[in-house]
Amino acid sequence: MNFPQDARRRAVRERRVLAAVACCGALLLTAACGNRLPESEILAKNASGGTVTQLQNGVTDASTGGDVGGTSTGTVAAGGTGKSGSGTTTGAGGSGGTGGTTSAGSSGGGTTTGAVGGPKQNTQPITIGFIGALSGAGGVFVAPLRDAMLAWAKMVNASGGINGHPVKVLVGDDGINDARGLAIARDFVENQGAVALSWSSNDISGIANYAKTKHVPVIGAQTSQDIWFQNPYMFPNSAGASASGWVSAKAAKLAGVSKLAIIYCQEAPASCKTAADAVAAQGPSVGVQVVYEAAASIAAPDYMAECLQARNSGAEGILVLMDQHSLLRLAQSCHKVSYTPILIGPGGDALASEPDMDGMVTQLTTFPWFARSGSPGVAEYAAAIHKYAPDLETNGGSAQTSGWVAAKMFQFAAAQVPATAKPTTDQILSGLWGFKAQTLLGLDPGGMALTFTKLQPAPNHACFFLAKLQGGKWAALDNGAPQCR
Repeated sequence: MNFPQDARRRAVRERRVLAAVACCGALLLTAACGNRLPESEILAKNASGGTVTQLQNGVTDASTGGDVGGTSTGTVAAGGTGKSGSGTTTGAGGSGGTGGTTSAGSSGGGTTTGAVGGPKQNTQPITIGFIGALSGAGGVFVAPLRDAMLAWAKMVNASGGINGHPVKVLVGDDGINDARGLAIARDFVENQGAVALSWSSNDISGIANYAKTKHVPVIGAQTSQDIWFQNPYMFPNSAGASASGWVSAKAAKLAGVSKLAIIYCQEAPASCKTAADAVAAQGPSVGVQVVYEAAASIAAPDYMAECLQARNSGAEGILVLMDQHSLLRLAQSCHKVSYTPILIGPGGDALASEPDMDGMVTQLTTFPWFARSGSPGVAEYAAAIHKYAPDLETNGGSAQTSGWVAAKMFQFAAAQVPATAKPTTDQILSGLWGFKAQTLLGLDPGGMALTFTKLQPAPNHACFFLAKLQGGKWAALDNGAPQCR
């Protein structure tokens, strides 16, 4: 009996289950699960990443030099609340930066100019704290989001900051531990000067309640829980859970599917089964009938039985509510039984070189990660990741654009901070509540434009972009325009 080997196998399985849980919670909204590097490569990169310096008590500082990327592990009691735990990190995404002036473009119905840059450098930073499930398998989903935010910070600081203030991004790893995430949030706000938070992990309820009590805005990133649209201090950058069923059903219809099969992970029925049922309920409203629905294990070596059942049910396409590794095995299994349905699932650059994935589609609730032009906002994003996060150019996925949009929301809101003032949460809230059909320089066009009203919950708009993998390349459909209900 080889107990160490059995333990390792269990650990690998547990990490994949966690990834699947995170995937089902966010797949319908971001289509980004497992979109980047294998976990082994992420851990190796983390061990050698030049931008993360291990400091005392496991606190990390993401410095301004070099490319962004990498996480760290350690032990820290954040904010004096909750228990200490491994994998908690804090970091600063840039400090200072001089020279140059850039207009932030439009903000709401009017204009805001001079938000980036300024004639003088103010030493008081404008700080946002990002909390995410960065350690373990969850990092595959969350790390690109963090990296995009850090690339944004470096870009802004290189142009002189916001009204002369440098921007600072604090990064905390909650290890998919909600209590630890709340402790990190308290530390960021009460001890480290964060005037806003952003988040991507398991359950944001605790942080949302804390933010409401402290009047601290929480901006975008992973918006898969309906509390984002119930709490006036939450500012989502994409559709919420109650809109997800329509999003996936409509994506299937636009891909040419009228009869749909759904394969979802059995390891997380509360999440995956709920997501599948939402699609089945919303399908008839867009002309899609779910003809087959089944749970399957993410640890299964193949999915030929499910493929045969879907084929025999007349399904023209399969919505896969699992991670990308499982999606690839399912595609291979279906091809072995001469079944070539249209696959709808998590997209990313890692799948582009897989012949079995050719023709698949993915729905995205922030602009396509592979976009390089089309609006001033997209062009700015492309230039920033090329310079400050080049790995996101070739090993990317849609989570990174969720991080970028959240960062740009913070930037536009922070235009309210005067050059000579100390940044406050009230200034950021005033900026966010001033968003009226805000497109963020074209990142959120049409029905995706952002509007927030003071002390009112955000509206839940069901909008998405659709992209297809063809000939080893991803391309946006409908000329890159979003679809909205």
